[in-house]
Amino acid sequence: MNVIDEADFKVYLVGGCVRDTLLNLKPVDYDLATNAPLDSLLSILTPGYRVFQVGKQFSTLVVRLSGFSVEMSLLRQRSRIEESHDDSDSVQFVMNSDGDIYSDLMCRDFTINSMAYTSVGTLIDPYDGEEDLNNRILKSIKPELVLNEDPLRVIRALRFKLKYDLSMDGELEEKLRNIAKTHVNLSVERLRDEFFKILLLDQPSIAIREMIDYGLMAWYPFKNLICRMKGYDQQNPYHDKTLLEHTLTVLDQSPPIIEVRLAALFHDVGKPDVQTFEEIAHYYGHEKLSSEHTRKVLRALKCSNQLMDDVTMLIAAHMFSPSDIGEKGIKRLIRKVGGFHQMRWLLDLMEADILGTAYPERSVCMEPLRQFVDELEIAETVFKRSDLNISGKDLIQVGVTEGKQIGSCLGTVLELVMDGVLVNERDVLMDYVQQNMNDHMKK
Repeated sequence: MNVIDEADFKVYLVGGCVRDTLLNLKPVDYDLATNAPLDSLLSILTPGYRVFQVGKQFSTLVVRLSGFSVEMSLLRQRSRIEESHDDSDSVQFVMNSDGDIYSDLMCRDFTINSMAYTSVGTLIDPYDGEEDLNNRILKSIKPELVLNEDPLRVIRALRFKLKYDLSMDGELEEKLRNIAKTHVNLSVERLRDEFFKILLLDQPSIAIREMIDYGLMAWYPFKNLICRMKGYDQQNPYHDKTLLEHTLTVLDQSPPIIEVRLAALFHDVGKPDVQTFEEIAHYYGHEKLSSEHTRKVLRALKCSNQLMDDVTMLIAAHMFSPSDIGEKGIKRLIRKVGGFHQMRWLLDLMEADILGTAYPERSVCMEPLRQFVDELEIAETVFKRSDLNISGKDLIQVGVTEGKQIGSCLGTVLELVMDGVLVNERDVLMDYVQQNMNDHMKK
């Protein structure tokens, strides 16, 4: 900010970093607004900083500092343009080179986000955002205009309300409910990212209930999967809650890790499809169907393959019996889910799942499993072929044919090492391979 000041341009800290500072919270990120044209900013900043142009038509600069980045945009103002196909006005933002911070702040969503700091720490607060923070109220300067400009602000409003323990202004809530009932044209990516932030709240169940109440689930491809759980009686003595209430309890009891929270939300969505009765209701195979449903949802949300694989694996594996599984079973499960941290995610999900039942005290059985997993990691236990002290090249050198035979041989060796039959030392493993090579050549 000092560098830009010295170049005779205006620059302000804006948005969430101002709000969080006033709340005595550490800001997650820092945004700057300036009247300096982008080409001027580039020439001012590039000698001392790594600078990248991003956003639509490269209208935003990202300045890389030590350990974090700062986003920088030109000051904005609203502009109304007549559209030829009807008599209504549409709103667009244009960059404002006049340096009017007040016009920029008027473009922002809520009063608590419509504040700025100058480079010397003077607070600019034309819409009483600090007072609303102190009174714990969420307001918008022009609710209908603000929400129509970007309907995603409806979900953001719910998130801010819950994250900062605010009450919602009556006019804002009325406009929010109206827009929530409409069909909106928002990108899947933006909807996904906002929903993921909802899931990472301290108590996401409240937000999910409110999204159902407002009708916001209709904006997402999992509406039917979630809404059909509401009021669903599981008709099983192990469960004293409806399917939705059980799911929301599991969600709240799980750690704020997006893979675990997604698995918690969708871990039982397949139950209504597989219900059978033998005096009481059973849900055989629901974990597999829930995993399949979830993969379709995450694909529709354009999630990464890694996220899809991690979440669906957690759901597919969440029905093992923690009180009956032995050491070999744990080792194979670690291998199945992909490693130690995925195994810990699974234990987190399992514990939350138990806490959501009629017998939450059973969760004590999880601690010995956690300790055993810790011991295995400390001992650098082998779980995948790449951990072995031999490779496919070693097998080729002693005459194992390339292809399936190599995979078969390495797989067998891995199983024996995991079971403690063989020590993961190269000479020991190669001796075993050479002694049993003919068997593998036949496979």
